[in-house]
Amino acid sequence: MSSGENIFSGFMAALTLCCDWVPERLKHRFDPAKGDAASTLIWTPVAGALLGVLPVVLGGLTGVLFNRVAGAAVFAVAALFVLDWKDSGRGLGLLVSLFVLRTRGYSTFDALPRLNHDLSGPLTVPVGAVFLPVLTMCKLGVLFLLAYYEERLYFVAVTAGGAAVRGMLLTLPRIGAKRVPAFDLTSAQAGRMWISAAAIGIWLLFFYPLGTVIAGAVVFIAVRESGRYFMREYSGVSGDLVNLAGAVTELVLLVLGMLFFK
Repeated sequence: MSSGENIFSGFMAALTLCCDWVPERLKHRFDPAKGDAASTLIWTPVAGALLGVLPVVLGGLTGVLFNRVAGAAVFAVAALFVLDWKDSGRGLGLLVSLFVLRTRGYSTFDALPRLNHDLSGPLTVPVGAVFLPVLTMCKLGVLFLLAYYEERLYFVAVTAGGAAVRGMLLTLPRIGAKRVPAFDLTSAQAGRMWISAAAIGIWLLFFYPLGTVIAGAVVFIAVRESGRYFMREYSGVSGDLVNLAGAVTELVLLVLGMLFFK
């Protein structure tokens, strides 16, 4: 495989990692399976950022063609879809599941292995059925305000940050007998992901100097502390733990977005 094909395959693998809705035609053209772990990890924040750009562009165009409110509404709906359904709702299901288990008295240690990423499970419980629409409406409200006050570009930091957390946690051993990481890389190879994350951060610094620094700190702390916790308590990570950490990071970053309302 040529270096160019390897780059595109690595990007496609990263995009497939971040999103379940990649067209099969693109997968066929640039086979994600041919992308090595190092290039895939490097591209992961970029793939996350690209997903965040789509609602920004859509909302911006709608605002130009119609009005500010219409643009904010379209952005909010599109951004919510990206946040909650890029992974077919697994991250959202894990958030609801964790909330339900915690309200039932489970400690975090006991709750995490019992998580259910299928939304149909937690929604059968009254507290879950109430929590989901409340969480959804709160997200919609924050996203609408971000766009209404012309701060929609911050959403790129949200999606890129969540992708970076997921990517880095996949370099940790998996829970199980073999304990082989999904991305079996050296520390130096894994650390290269921060280069692409930093490039996105430098771009966002021109728009949100303080916000970008805070968002970067949140992502770094999320990777370090969640990784330490998972290794200490479970000796590894699972797909659900990785997705939950990414979803929580995105939620925290979204809440921080309220700091940029004018």
